[in-house]
Amino acid sequence: MRNLDRTNLVLAGSLALLLLISGGSYFIWGNHLEEQVLFFPSHQNAEVKGEARLLPRKKTTEKSIELLVRELFLGPFSIDYMPVVPRDSKIRSILLRDGTLYLDFNIDIVFQESASSLSLEESLDYISRSVTFNFPKVRKIIYSVNGNQLQLTSESAGD
Repeated sequence: MRNLDRTNLVLAGSLALLLLISGGSYFIWGNHLEEQVLFFPSHQNAEVKGEARLLPRKKTTEKSIELLVRELFLGPFSIDYMPVVPRDSKIRSILLRDGTLYLDFNIDIVFQESASSLSLEESLDYISRSVTFNFPKVRKIIYSVNGNQLQLTSESAGD
């Protein structure tokens, strides 16, 4: 009986120590989340609305931007905002060099759903706003679809 009490005490002590180490490491190194702002159009009017999200930090800026754009593709949390891109849109590749971001999408970004009220250029403008707001070192964005660079008429969507 005494060995059983000692075993329980050792197990409880080990569990408490593990919990203390885990909690301490969380407070020392943090949870590595950072707040990012994603921009969406409002349903009621043409206003641009920001929606804050906590996203995990990535090792490279490219990976952080990719995560941000993927979150943007998921759409807004609020029902008052509209999605920016068609549901099946995907990032094919991303590259950041000397302040220029190269984003390549699959063809689905071109084909808007019938319920969508945004043009391709408007969708890309929301992506640009979100990226440049959260990553100021991105000075220019070049978009392509299936490897073919888009020729945009709007300066804000591509630059």
